[in-house]
Amino acid sequence: MHIAMFTNNYRPFVGGVPISIDIFAKKFREMGHQVTIFAPKYKDLTEDEENVVRIPSLRVLKHGNNYLPIPVSILSSLKRKFFDLDIDVIHCHHPFFLGRVGQKLGNKYGIPVVYTYHTRYKEYCHYLPLGVDKVCGIALDKIVGDFCNQSNLVFTPTRGMTEYLKNIGVKSDIKVMPTGMDLSNYDEVEVGDYASNKGIDDNELLLFVSRLATEKNIDFLINSLESVLKADLKRKLLIVGDGPERKNLVQMTKDLGINEQVEFLGRKERKELIKLYKIADVFVFSSLSETQGMVITEALAGKTPVVALEGTGVKDIITDGEDGYLLQPGDSQGFARRVEKLLTDKDLYQKMSKKALEKSNQYSIDKLANDVLGHYYTLCKRKVSYQPEVVVGRR
Repeated sequence: MHIAMFTNNYRPFVGGVPISIDIFAKKFREMGHQVTIFAPKYKDLTEDEENVVRIPSLRVLKHGNNYLPIPVSILSSLKRKFFDLDIDVIHCHHPFFLGRVGQKLGNKYGIPVVYTYHTRYKEYCHYLPLGVDKVCGIALDKIVGDFCNQSNLVFTPTRGMTEYLKNIGVKSDIKVMPTGMDLSNYDEVEVGDYASNKGIDDNELLLFVSRLATEKNIDFLINSLESVLKADLKRKLLIVGDGPERKNLVQMTKDLGINEQVEFLGRKERKELIKLYKIADVFVFSSLSETQGMVITEALAGKTPVVALEGTGVKDIITDGEDGYLLQPGDSQGFARRVEKLLTDKDLYQKMSKKALEKSNQYSIDKLANDVLGHYYTLCKRKVSYQPEVVVGRR
């Protein structure tokens, strides 16, 4: 089978969508299938990549190293390239720009179109001026809904996201399909003397991994953990990631008097990140804007219990009281108490750590890749004229 994937961001851009595309594409290829990725061309990218078609792009300055692909000027050559590949199924990862190009090609020429709803786009409207953000949210619901209804199949990472799409009027078939993990990576990565080399082997470690942005609610996290950190100076909060809020968050830790116990580590390569998941005592997470908290499943694979807020993309993964704790948004004291409990109750910790590892097995890429391929084959067998429903109305 030849699978075409259309995405608006890809390596070297760092994010959940490129990670998801790479892990599925790698597994599909290992299983003997061909995958071609249509992605933006980045200014600093000079090397040629096998099975990746790069599209000329414009840079969006506000979001750093992110680009929006502008395919119109090269649409004819893109079509020629596309038809030369003899594609069986098209998988789109965004509902506009290149995702829209992929969908149009599929709908016009009878190729099945699959769409994965990765991102809660409405959560990014707060970057816009007051008033415009509400209009943006309504417009995005319509864009997403229309795109889903013009796709043969829609994947969502969690049940919560399925309900959201149904609530905005999506009628297409929807399947829950999380992003998988290559669990063999955890067996291959040895922690060794990593903690001692970093000078943190005697510390109780809280770990947070995310882009440092407003929608990740990190100020809540730092405020909540102030009392936990001050209760024992050997405790540390390790923050992995980068983003526009880093400077403000660093200043916040200074204002609270916990800057010596909070380390901003920046971005980390995959192997080092797995080591951090393995040595952390508790994974803490405050975001309410996730479609699927991929870092949650990654932490579980490191046998690390999770304390998080009960947001979309998180509550479908964590079972409260078994492999972690879920708190209501805004419950700062409850958040701190759950972290404290995990750090002090060793028997409870061991039980939750075991359950965390068990839960992570549900997200094995071996299982999920087979599930996705099964859906691809079903669509390809139908190969019937597809009449998309265009108009989406609110319920």
